[in-house]
Amino acid sequence: MLRPASAEFIALCQAQTSLITQSLGADSTAVYLAENWADRALPELVPIAVYPHHTQWTEAAAENLSQPPFLLPENHPHGDRTGPMTPRQNITPVENIAAKKDALPEAQSPAAKGDQTAELPPPEQAVVPLVHDGLVMGVLVSWRANPPWQPVEQQQLEGFAQTLALACVLDQRGQWLQAQMQDEHHIFAQQSERFHELLHQLRNPLTALQTFGKLLLKRLSSEDKNRGLALNMLRESDRMKDLLRYFDAALEASDAALNAAQTEPQRLLPGEADGATTDRGAIASDVQPLSHVSGEVVVKACHLSDLLAPLLASVDTLAEAKHIHFWSDLRGDRDLVLADPNALQEVITNLLENALKYSPPGAEVWLQVIAAKSKENRAYQGILIGDTGPGIPTIDQSRIFERHYRGVQAQSTIEGTGLGLAIVQDLIDAMDGRIELFSPLTALPADLKSGLRSHPAFHRGQGTAFVVWLPIVSPRNVALPL
Repeated sequence: MLRPASAEFIALCQAQTSLITQSLGADSTAVYLAENWADRALPELVPIAVYPHHTQWTEAAAENLSQPPFLLPENHPHGDRTGPMTPRQNITPVENIAAKKDALPEAQSPAAKGDQTAELPPPEQAVVPLVHDGLVMGVLVSWRANPPWQPVEQQQLEGFAQTLALACVLDQRGQWLQAQMQDEHHIFAQQSERFHELLHQLRNPLTALQTFGKLLLKRLSSEDKNRGLALNMLRESDRMKDLLRYFDAALEASDAALNAAQTEPQRLLPGEADGATTDRGAIASDVQPLSHVSGEVVVKACHLSDLLAPLLASVDTLAEAKHIHFWSDLRGDRDLVLADPNALQEVITNLLENALKYSPPGAEVWLQVIAAKSKENRAYQGILIGDTGPGIPTIDQSRIFERHYRGVQAQSTIEGTGLGLAIVQDLIDAMDGRIELFSPLTALPADLKSGLRSHPAFHRGQGTAFVVWLPIVSPRNVALPL
């Protein structure tokens, strides 16, 4: 269905009719769009531009154009002179063309101006269809009393018609895209409202859980073995609260960018007004990537054991619930590393949760801080997270850090989104670190296989190990805050 002609397209048609009339010596020129082809054998022609503007219109003239000889030109690729122009099967009605329906212009011959003695021949009518890709969208009609239209002038008119046909296509596509953007904006606005509602609803039970956890902690003595469980509950609820706070901030920033894109005047090219950039990309860039779930990554000098120790108690409890043996070794933590505490905790938490998720009962999962190594002329401290699970197939390893890629796990009953390792990769890159994957465990370098050579998984070609490398504070970094 053709949309109503835009003001810009109508202005272009008006300029073209003026140019045609003046350059070819025509008495008058008009542009019509075709309407209601689905409801009738021949289209209803709706005028959208005419020159001169004071030209008179008659219903009879319009009726004449709707009948033969309103034909496609001879040898035209989309028709011939043997019959009237007919619509393609997929044409739908034109609705609400932005112009008043009237008749066709009458040639302004001397007789029409009141000279009753003049006996001039009737004006010659040149009709050229507006055709693009087999679709006839309208016609260009020009009248001239004399001299008769010459072939070269007919070719010029066809050139004008082709230009207008292409402009009509671009106008329709532009309006379609604008309508699509408005529909998408409406959908995004609805989704945003749902997210805001979900965030609001999630905060209530989270606040209640934190309150219950604090009350439970007060009732447990310092010697009670369940006290650690209560502390883990409170720690995880605090983590959830931080994530919801970031989610809320990211959603607010996205809403601001969406509203700015909706209200900002549409421009063909980015421009500047009063020294301010109007490119919407600058607005959208204010929204942080969702992979940085801890907010902006800011590295500082820190000890790994200070950051990792609080996580290990929670992991030990989760491993116990799954009947998995978990152990850790932080003795290799001898150097200060450059890391963002929140980002590093997200990295290690994701890797450990993955190891627990994909390891069967009876498996072994561990974390150890390993000896520093030199990589790319820089010293790095390593953190190894390993498991004796089934391992990662070789075919999946090159894509394991892609967003939403799960490989063979997509066919399993284990739920997942394929985002965990992508988030890990993004956060490690932001900290200028490195991550390596070794699967099976036999792929580990010789100095990292210590203690594993006698493990059954090692000999069965199973297991997975991720090694996270973080830059060590070098002498030139000593000014960093501790």
